[in-house]
Amino acid sequence: MHSLPITDSDFEELKKRLIFLGNKVTLITVLMYENVHDIVDFYKLALDINAFALEIKQNVFYPENDVLNNPILYKKVL
Repeated sequence: MHSLPITDSDFEELKKRLIFLGNKVTLITVLMYENVHDIVDFYKLALDINAFALEIKQNVFYPENDVLNNPILYKKVL
């Protein structure tokens, strides 16, 4: 998972690692207006690395008390 954009060289290294893991990897993305034009390339990546699965999700919402949605809860867990 990347929260920041990665460079082309970062991507090549990441792709090598994903190929090594092969069918143990599931690629997941949330379909949004900003990334809809990348879906075909994402699908091709899944094929290239022989991914176990590819999930394209939409309308992902976390409950108010979810750790991913509430940093205060996250800090309490640590």
